[in-house]
Amino acid sequence: MYESGSESAGEPLEGGAADRSGLEVWWRAHTGTAQLAALKALPVGSASLGRIESIDLDGLSADDAVTVLQELQRFASYVAGVEAELRSRVTDKVVAEVQVLFDDDAERLRRKNTERVEQGLLPLLPAPAYVCAEQVAFSEITAALRMSPRTGEARILEAQELTNAWKPLLEAMLAGSITIDHTRAVGRELRNVPGHGSAEPEAEKDYRKSCAKVLAQVVPFAVTHSPGETARKARALVTAVDPAGARARRRKAAEQDHGVFLNPVEPGTSEIRAVMPTAYAEAIHQAVRMLAKDPRFETADGCITKGQRQAAALVALTLGDPGSVAEVTGPVTEAKLNVHVNVLVPLETITSSSDACGRIGNTPVTADEVRDLIAAAAADGTSTIRRLVTDSAGCILDAGRSHYLAS
Repeated sequence: MYESGSESAGEPLEGGAADRSGLEVWWRAHTGTAQLAALKALPVGSASLGRIESIDLDGLSADDAVTVLQELQRFASYVAGVEAELRSRVTDKVVAEVQVLFDDDAERLRRKNTERVEQGLLPLLPAPAYVCAEQVAFSEITAALRMSPRTGEARILEAQELTNAWKPLLEAMLAGSITIDHTRAVGRELRNVPGHGSAEPEAEKDYRKSCAKVLAQVVPFAVTHSPGETARKARALVTAVDPAGARARRRKAAEQDHGVFLNPVEPGTSEIRAVMPTAYAEAIHQAVRMLAKDPRFETADGCITKGQRQAAALVALTLGDPGSVAEVTGPVTEAKLNVHVNVLVPLETITSSSDACGRIGNTPVTADEVRDLIAAAAADGTSTIRRLVTDSAGCILDAGRSHYLAS
């Protein structure tokens, strides 16, 4: 029996046909508070949606009304999990039937060639195999769901991984604990784990072990954090699992992705994007934020909002005084000198006895990147980088008495 205040919740929200008939009477006879209490006690599933839709919002407080949205999110997560599970099973079924058709064609050709050889004729060559059974199945399902080929294939592959190495994510979705956004944020990081997509049994086995290790920590974290925070957690764990792979991705990014890019957004407005090493990005971001808050930094008319001031501060830091902002030489110089980037590095990484990853600000980085940054900083006497040495559990052993500026 469920209770809410002095109002009894009466019969539970599950049972046979007779119970369901009585349930409708019970539901209409109670206010939103009792309905919500019963709904929260109900396991997430197909019975939830109708109850969520018909709940009496007028009888709820504002806090309880928000809880109704949480219950709807639980249901949506459950549905997304069911959809992923079904998508994987349906794909397997279609692939199997298409493969049977391919095998039947091959068997007919074999029999025909046997007859031709017996008749003294040359056997027929099989038709070129332009597609495999998986490609045919993907095309059929994608077309039926009215998706683009690229999106449809991505969703099918995602579903297959959720029913295999990413099973803890699927179980959390079916329990209504995490959303599909959490799942995809973590999935993007798991695809960087060694062995992903490999057909080798040993590589696949290692991949499953690595995923299980990461997901054991990420899934409980995702229950109480946003998708973005969960992605950062997963990225740090993946970097720790495979520091060599993280180094390779960093080198690849430096070769292929680093640069400054301009994208027109609206007439008279453009977006400028820079991809660079984390240490530089942290320092620039801090300098922009610091300068934008400086009371002596007077921007031109119209620069009122926080975003406008930060944009003007970036212009001043890169161009000095381009004519659109007031004279800011003093604050600009101070903003450059007063930026302090914290580098968290495990002691064993400094001594080269481990490849444990560190952090620049809140961003996980590889051991070699931390060592390079500290070595460069030690050669210069001006202050901007502070080294924080930690033990294996992440507790700070040394806060660093001096600051350095990397060249």
